[in-house]
Amino acid sequence: MRVLLELHGFKVEEYAGAREFLDRMRPGDTGCLLLDLYMPEMDGADLLNALERQGIALPVIVLTGRPESPRARRALKAGARVVLNKPVPEGLLLDWIHTAMESALPSDSLASDKHALVA
Repeated sequence: MRVLLELHGFKVEEYAGAREFLDRMRPGDTGCLLLDLYMPEMDGADLLNALERQGIALPVIVLTGRPESPRARRALKAGARVVLNKPVPEGLLLDWIHTAMESALPSDSLASDKHALVA
């Protein structure tokens, strides 16, 4: 995934898990968060709730092999833009990332801040 995103001009940061991501992110940080719904320590919906509590407003795209699960519904209720079924076709993933980032950033910021965050 990192290679795909970098080939399309995104700066990619990877995190070992939700705790590391929360420790390093700050309010005002920009980008689009791609996260797996099922992670150790904290699931995707719990991470979304933690982001809200910390005032971190990033567009979030959830990737999962179980899009119909209660966790997927919780993630959508907690603010995820979309839950995508893995494996996600490259074009679909890129379209969602662009859409999420365009809706989250002022239009003059997009060219200089193509940033994808993967937890």
